[in-house]
Amino acid sequence: MFSFTIPEFTLICVGVVAVGSLILFPSFRQQIKALAGGFLQVFVQDTAKTPDGARAIYAQKIDEMTKKYTDACNTLRDLTGKLKTIQDNYAVCQKQAKTYDEQSKAAMSHGDVESARTYARLLQEEIDKAENLADQFQKMKPAAEEVKAIKEKLENQLAALKRESKDVVAELKANEQVADVYSNLDRLRASTGTDKMLNATRDGLQESREKAAGRRQYWVYQQPGAAGAKVLYQTSREGKLDRADANTADYKVSSYLESLKKSNPNVVTYNIPDLNAFSKSSGLNTQSKK
Repeated sequence: MFSFTIPEFTLICVGVVAVGSLILFPSFRQQIKALAGGFLQVFVQDTAKTPDGARAIYAQKIDEMTKKYTDACNTLRDLTGKLKTIQDNYAVCQKQAKTYDEQSKAAMSHGDVESARTYARLLQEEIDKAENLADQFQKMKPAAEEVKAIKEKLENQLAALKRESKDVVAELKANEQVADVYSNLDRLRASTGTDKMLNATRDGLQESREKAAGRRQYWVYQQPGAAGAKVLYQTSREGKLDRADANTADYKVSSYLESLKKSNPNVVTYNIPDLNAFSKSSGLNTQSKK
């Protein structure tokens, strides 16, 4: 018995289903064929855009055109040879016809009618041959001229195609090299993971400097140029208490001034402490010794 693993069994099942679909469903087979042909065409087109692919395509086209050019040359050579043979045979007929004409006339001048008749028949045969050869020549000559024109056209196209092949392949190769250079430049300019971490480190250093400067300014708040530390102090708990005490003192001053305006000294009075009493309670002596 055969033993298969699950992946192997799955692959076999997929293969069987695919083969069965190709056999049982002709339309599916046509779709697969069209799809495969499309992928192949795209692959060929992409390959043709590369220097090696272009060189191969041009080589194939040059081979095809070379074959046509060779066929044209062979056909022209054959036609030229046949025309030359016709011309040679025509010249022979003309020469032979002239001879038979002279012989027929000579026999007739001597009263030899029978011989004259024989030479006359031979003369007519040569004339018929010559006319037939002339007809062949007139029919074959235009074909030879057309083949000659095709041969010259193919020769020019073949030479131009070879020049184009060299130019296109060279330009594609140069463009590919330029693209590689710019790709290398992009890789050189691109930021790596290390660059990003290095930038983060630099940002962290700047933040730590700012924090350190802020704490230092907090402790030297009264020093000149301590604007940043002053803001930090004003938002602290001690700063808020100091402002509250100052505001309370301002409230007392405002109330006292209002009482003076109303000439009512009993509304609000300042309770000024006795310094001597304060000195006695605290053990200090503020009076000068005599």
